[in-house]
Amino acid sequence: MPNRLTDINVTHISLVKAGANGKVFIYKSAADPGGYEHTIEIRKTDEEQGIVYGIVYSPGQVDTQGDFAEAGDIKKAAYGFMKSLNAKNVDVGHSFQNEDAYVAESWLTKSGDPIFPDEPEGSWAVAIQLESDELKEMAKSGDLAGLSMAGTAQKTEVKKADEDTPLKRLFSAFADAVGEVWFDFGGRIAKSKEEGFDMKKEMESLGDSIKKKINASVAGVAGEIEKSNKEQAEKIEALEKSAKEAGEKMDELVKSNEELKKANEDLVTVNNDLKKDNEKLSDDLKKQGEKITDLEKKTGDVEETLKKSSQKKDIKKDEAKKDNEGVM
Repeated sequence: MPNRLTDINVTHISLVKAGANGKVFIYKSAADPGGYEHTIEIRKTDEEQGIVYGIVYSPGQVDTQGDFAEAGDIKKAAYGFMKSLNAKNVDVGHSFQNEDAYVAESWLTKSGDPIFPDEPEGSWAVAIQLESDELKEMAKSGDLAGLSMAGTAQKTEVKKADEDTPLKRLFSAFADAVGEVWFDFGGRIAKSKEEGFDMKKEMESLGDSIKKKINASVAGVAGEIEKSNKEQAEKIEALEKSAKEAGEKMDELVKSNEELKKANEDLVTVNNDLKKDNEKLSDDLKKQGEKITDLEKKTGDVEETLKKSSQKKDIKKDEAKKDNEGVM
């Protein structure tokens, strides 16, 4: 069943790099500590002016997590963001360190909007001005793939009056399980930068969590599903396939993390080797400097000796000349 989002309070907007977790609209709620995620794409980039445009939320559209917001709640969120003077709260990857960027424009779309003509009226749109050359280059190259909002929201389940069936209950339970898994995954990703975080262990734990949630979802209606027709059985098989694919994705994440860890260890080794080479080079240069200093000293001594020898020769010549003059 869909959930309606209310009391939406966005405090920060993040510029998200390509290859991030793929879910780039994040709410954190006191009522739901696991969080909420919703994708926002950067819809347009003005390379010349260094501006990126995106839709924060459109009214009445149920997202992949089964959540939606009404136009009035979206309007309150958009106005509240500007009223709280949060326009400069623009960071990269939820670092909460403000970058050289700010929300230059924030508006609610109307029919025939020049930038978002296909969006429903009342959609919250933003234009972010990038002032840093680095950010502009990332936007131009496509490294900035989306926008991510940080804040809070309350979720209220909206009950439908449709006829209840075992299959609908299964899909609803499965959707809830998937939603909980994504919340859990988002929380683990947020902790991945903490010291001592073991990605492999966390992913294995998350995989076990997925299996438990799916088993719990299926258990309550398995008996009724067995009595259903071939089409229902095929959909159950599709769900199992999705669960298997999710597990395979988790295995890929674990493998990728191990590869990154190995690459990091290799970089550390290379850095240590370079450090040793640098220390040896510094030592060699120091020794060469000492040799040059010693050579300069010896050269100076030779020059001084030669100078004194020349002076002695001149004195002897003068004495010989004087003796000759005396004889005359």
